[in-house]
Amino acid sequence: MAKTVKDEKKTKNDGKEKKGGKKKVVVILMIPLILIGAAAAYYFLLGSPSKAKLASAKLPPVVYDFGPVTTNLNDGHVVQAKMTFEFKGGTVTTPLSAQTPQIMNDVIETFSSWSYNALLPATGKSAFAAQLMSTLNNLFKSDPGKPKIQQIYFTNFIMQ
Repeated sequence: MAKTVKDEKKTKNDGKEKKGGKKKVVVILMIPLILIGAAAAYYFLLGSPSKAKLASAKLPPVVYDFGPVTTNLNDGHVVQAKMTFEFKGGTVTTPLSAQTPQIMNDVIETFSSWSYNALLPATGKSAFAAQLMSTLNNLFKSDPGKPKIQQIYFTNFIMQ
């Protein structure tokens, strides 16, 4: 049996189709692998900062006990208060001890602008704490660590 020209062409085409078919399968398998690799790279390279934010958010708040303050109010009454400042977790409060005179001055000046009747109700103490928090956070803006008070707690508060 002799092979005809048509049979030879058919044999050659079958080999080419098999090679082309293998290339298609490889390409089809490579596309999902490339996409998975790109997704993994994105997750590990760009997804990491969110993990750092979550880690810092999970840190417990830092508290700084501020000693007792005794000063006059603007109407002649006297107030004695002891406060605790709460900072966000991870805040370094070491530089605050160097700023104690400035903090004390701001606390005294803020108290001096308030009256006995304004501080007597609970809402007055809350408003005073908000004003003091704003004043002290402005003071801390120049600090390299940029601590920020989130809450002020009065641990002792006496007015006469």
